Amino acid sequence: MRRTVGIDISGSSIKVAELNNSGKGVELVSFFNGRLKEGQFSEELVDVLREKIGRGAKTILAIPATFAILRSTVVPFTDVRKIREISRFEAEQYLPFPAEEVVVDFYVIKPEGEGKRIMLVAVRREFIEKHISLLKKLGVEPEVIDLDSMGLLNLVDEERGTFALVDIGSDTTLISIVSGGVPLLLGVVPKGGNNLTEALATAEEMSRDEAEKKKTEQGLTIAENMEVEPGAFRETLASIVNEISYTINAFSLQGSGSEIGKIVLSGGGAGLKNLPEFLKGKLGMDVEQIDGLRGISHNLDENSVSGIRGCGDVAIGLALRGLECRKTEVALNLRKGLVETPVGRRSFIQQVSLISVIVLLCFSIVFIRFHRRWAYLSNVEGQIQKTVAETFPGERFGERSSLEIISILRRRVGESGKRYSDQGGFSTLELLRALSLSIPSSIGVEVTDMRLNEDLIQLEGETNSFETVEKLLKQLSSSGYFREVRVNKADSLHGKVRFRLNIYPGKVTRVKAWGS
Repeated sequence: MRRTVGIDISGSSIKVAELNNSGKGVELVSFFNGRLKEGQFSEELVDVLREKIGRGAKTILAIPATFAILRSTVVPFTDVRKIREISRFEAEQYLPFPAEEVVVDFYVIKPEGEGKRIMLVAVRREFIEKHISLLKKLGVEPEVIDLDSMGLLNLVDEERGTFALVDIGSDTTLISIVSGGVPLLLGVVPKGGNNLTEALATAEEMSRDEAEKKKTEQGLTIAENMEVEPGAFRETLASIVNEISYTINAFSLQGSGSEIGKIVLSGGGAGLKNLPEFLKGKLGMDVEQIDGLRGISHNLDENSVSGIRGCGDVAIGLALRGLECRKTEVALNLRKGLVETPVGRRSFIQQVSLISVIVLLCFSIVFIRFHRRWAYLSNVEGQIQKTVAETFPGERFGERSSLEIISILRRRVGESGKRYSDQGGFSTLELLRALSLSIPSSIGVEVTDMRLNEDLIQLEGETNSFETVEKLLKQLSSSGYFREVRVNKADSLHGKVRFRLNIYPGKVTRVKAWGS
């Protein structure tokens, strides 16, 4: 038999639902609804809760979604593990406070492009730790930490399609647009059932308890013009209706292609008599209410069931998630990103970590500069060796350094210049200048290689046609610097003509035809 406990802590109350699954179905073991004093547990409440929360059961805690930051974004990954690794960095751009002060989780909305669209969920770390410290007083350690709005998804069938889920709590109202079991948009109204009670108590000069009783028993009276009585409810209900309408319109403007089919109500405030009829008249949509006890057996009388429906929806939904008997597309767990470290020790560790990082950065900068310098010199050395090997393929320089090779090449250039001068009366620089002038950019020749031997200059290149090679041949022949110009090779490949010329320095020019 598996047992799970769902705990829903809001600003003024705590709801605890314990379920078990014996194999014959899900059964409600117990339910408790207690009030908090200034957000804290009284000693009497602690004693009661210790008895209500069964030992050994899997515990799931809900954090109010009003304290969460939700942002939709697209990531270039489909692997959930990779998305989890970058989720914190993605969330940083949306956070109004330092990233280390928040806990981040996410859920996948849909594939988009080559990646996925996800919903980032971030909650202040101190807020989560406050809730955990409350439960520690009861000897309870939550295995999963979810949002209250997500807990409700376990009570809703995915086949409902696209709908607006409206959870009217005691102090706030949450409006979620859900499609295919995935929340796409969230709106919040800072008003709920308590605002209706307080407005009625003020308008009719009665105590809060009297106003709560009258609200529960009488509910709303709707006139033909859709105005409600008592009039004290109008302002709060108008705020809720306006936010629902705004959220629905915002979703429609996104152009998702999905149309919202209905409104689904939840929460303690959703039990107000005639509220569904009022919302249907105002918004023009079908309205229905979640039955949190649907499919769950119990031994409760009708009064007890009425007290659970609505206000116990989140706690029951959380407990159902623990039993894993109703699959949902969203499974947040903010506990995964929470590292429980005492505040004082965390501060010390952060200081030590900061100093370590600074020292490491200093060493890294020195090492990187040295490595870059060494890599630069190695690259220059390699380029010199490569250029020399390509220019003088027959030479063997052995283990000589680049400086030694450059010195040898300078001497060779001097000797080569002298040899060319002896043969034709021209220096090396004059011959190179003659080559440059003979290959103007207007004829469209790209030189790819040039080699100088004792009595021969080999020139390789590419052009667009054999006619251009002929032009180049004539240009070199008429320069007066070369005694013979021979076409050693010419072929066509992929629309380009590749050629190689053998050029012999001297004053008498003779042109050799193809292949001669």
